[in-house]
Amino acid sequence: MMGYLNQPPLSYVFQGERCAMGNRRPENLIQALHRVAMEYSNKEVGPSSTLLGIKCPSAIGEAMDNFSILFPRTKFIVGLRHPVHWFQSFYNYRTNNEGALPHPLSLTDGYINGSKGVFANRVRYHFLLARLGKTPLTEEKELSLVFNSSIPLERQLFFQNDLIENKGQKVFLYHVEQLSDDSKTKDGKKTPSHSNLPISLVQDLSNFLGLDETLHPVAENIIPGKVWSTDTQAFRDSLKINICDAIYKPLRKVLVDHGRTSAQWIREYFLQSPDVFVPSGKMFDILMDQWTQDPCDMKETTI
Repeated sequence: MMGYLNQPPLSYVFQGERCAMGNRRPENLIQALHRVAMEYSNKEVGPSSTLLGIKCPSAIGEAMDNFSILFPRTKFIVGLRHPVHWFQSFYNYRTNNEGALPHPLSLTDGYINGSKGVFANRVRYHFLLARLGKTPLTEEKELSLVFNSSIPLERQLFFQNDLIENKGQKVFLYHVEQLSDDSKTKDGKKTPSHSNLPISLVQDLSNFLGLDETLHPVAENIIPGKVWSTDTQAFRDSLKINICDAIYKPLRKVLVDHGRTSAQWIREYFLQSPDVFVPSGKMFDILMDQWTQDPCDMKETTI
């Protein structure tokens, strides 16, 4: 999505993660945004209409105060993934880039030393999304879904430090599986470097962003992660996991339990907000149904 939305002059997105908004001093990022805005401005017609964007997966957890104060009209685009798929992908990504991680079965709860941000509680999507302030957070039913009863101080800290004031910021929620399109290019072929986004998703994104023109549907495929020498890559690959192996079934159960809770809260509360949007069609709901199931138990599953 980061590479796809970088379509100047309609929109400009910095390539690579820019998470300075989570710092106490985000001045460098603000200056960079200003430089880009000036670059695309037209002295004859005034300020640029180019939308500026950054990618920062940790923004909801760390930067919401700065966004609400400095950029109160920010629109958030949030990609979701089946919790089991997410864990394997992120575990293997960290392993590839940074080396061995703790055994996956030691990561069924919260952060531990050496986990490099990979642990099961990261797929409590509902806990992060609740920080956007789009739901009442007053009913005991909702509160019981959002908070983990095993962490006594979680509610208190959440309301003291994490919950931002709802200023009408818009949120576009999608599943990463919705980014693929099985349709062919005009010559009937596909190239490994590019892929077509579904036209309906392209239109939904363009409308959400308030663009005067529709985004181009062709996206460059950016493969994340470092590339090593042959021997080093072979060693890093040997450390990666196939989460469908039987040994990881207890971990998958934890991840699916979190997915089930997230799906319920998203449907019953988050999607009821007029500020939250999802792609049109039935696919979003179909994919969310799958969060209640272990994909490794499903026939012909691919992770």
